[in-house]
Amino acid sequence: MVCEKIFLSGDSGAYLETYVLDNSQEFHKDMPRKTVLVLPGGAYAFTSDREAEFIALGFAAKGFHAVVLRYSVKQGAAMPQPILEAFQAISIIRERAAEWFVDPQKIAVCGFSAGGHLASCAMTFWKDQSILEKLGKSAEEIKPNAGILCYPCIVFPFRAPARPGDAPLESLEEIRGQTRAFMGVGEAEDVSDLVYIKDNAIWQDFSKTFDRIVMGRSDFQPEELAVYATDKLVDADTPPAFIWTTRTDATVPIDDSLDFATAMLRKDRPFELHIYADGQHGLALANEETAIVNERAETWFPLAVSWLKKTL
Repeated sequence: MVCEKIFLSGDSGAYLETYVLDNSQEFHKDMPRKTVLVLPGGAYAFTSDREAEFIALGFAAKGFHAVVLRYSVKQGAAMPQPILEAFQAISIIRERAAEWFVDPQKIAVCGFSAGGHLASCAMTFWKDQSILEKLGKSAEEIKPNAGILCYPCIVFPFRAPARPGDAPLESLEEIRGQTRAFMGVGEAEDVSDLVYIKDNAIWQDFSKTFDRIVMGRSDFQPEELAVYATDKLVDADTPPAFIWTTRTDATVPIDDSLDFATAMLRKDRPFELHIYADGQHGLALANEETAIVNERAETWFPLAVSWLKKTL
C-alpha cells in the first residue's frame, strides 16, 4: 500500500492521507481502480479520527483506493475554503491516476456529518463558476462521480435544537471558554448567545456555533449561509448518492437526509436512502473498531460498497 501525506497548495495546512493499493501481479495488475475520497466529520472544528483511517482501510479491503482529506477547520473553515480543498483533492487524484492506477471517471466522495455536507458540496458546486475560477480548473477535473453521505448536514442555517447540559451554573464561563476553543476564536468573541442560562440550566446552541464556524464570523445574515444548503443545489447533473442516517440522531436532524433525497427524487437523480430505527450521531462504521457499536447500522458499509460497485 502506498501511504503518503500530501499537503494541498496554499498555506491552509490541509493535507491528504493516501491508502493506495499496491499494483501487484497477484490481483488484476495494471487495472485502474475505483477511488473513494473520505471526508471525516467534526462540525468543521476538527476532523474525526473515527471517520478517517478506519473508513479508508475498510474501502481498501474491498478493492478501492482510498484517500482521506484533512481539510481546514475552526477559523480556517470559513466557506468556501473546505470546498476548494475537496476539489483540490479530487483533482490531485485524477492527476496521479496513471501513477496510482486510478480510474479517473470512478472517483466517489464519502463524508460524515460536516464531512457529509462537504461531500454534498463537492456533488453540487463542481460547476460553480466562481469555484472554477478560484481553482483554475475545469468542471471535468473536479467533479466526483458519486457520493456517499453519512448522517450529513445539508440544510443551512443549521437547525439542531439548543440543549441544556448538566454542568453547574457556576461553570458558565468555563463552558463559554470551551466553546471559543472549539470554534478557534479568541477571548474577545462574544458567545453569550451560544452558551447561556435558561430554566436554571446552562444551555448550548450548537446550531449557531456551527453556523459561525462555517461563515467565519458572527455578523452574517441567514441568506448568506443559505447558499450552502446543498439540497437547493441538486440539479440534473448531480452525481448519484447513497445516503444513510438514523431516526434518533439528536445532533443532525433526519430531515437533512430526507431533504437531500427528496431533491434527488424531484430532479430524477439516482439515489439510495437508508434510515435506521435507532442510533446516535457519529456512528462511523458502527462497530468495535470505531468505538460505537450498532449492529443494525453497521450494515451501511457493505450496502454502500455494493452500491458503489454497481454505480461506478
